[in-house]
Amino acid sequence: MSLAGFVTRRGRDMLDAMADLFDTTDSNVAWDTPEADGITPHQRLYREAVSRVLDAAAQRQVADGPPAQILIGRPPVETHPRASGTFAAAVYEAELHAAAGRISTGPRPSASAARSSTPTRRRARDGSST
Repeated sequence: MSLAGFVTRRGRDMLDAMADLFDTTDSNVAWDTPEADGITPHQRLYREAVSRVLDAAAQRQVADGPPAQILIGRPPVETHPRASGTFAAAVYEAELHAAAGRISTGPRPSASAARSSTPTRRRARDGSST
């Protein structure tokens, strides 16, 4: 989804759509439990965000766009999988929070200014998770 936002130059719109959708979720849900239709709540939110942001032209742009790869790492299962997984998660979080303090995406468009004070955006802006 991030890659599609990058290729189509709609990354900010994708982020805003995801934040808006997460703000509608009042509590933790069983993200990995399929519902009656076989889709998890997590998948449903992502599908909704993509359908809001990527119209047919944008989907075509992604399909015809530059070659891209998404690399997914996994902790080693042979030696200390829990410790290495914990370490990888800690490094990811440290990098995420360090980058958030350094990277500026410029001024927000005025159309989204009214939405910029939602709880998810406040937590992201303030660097807190609660």
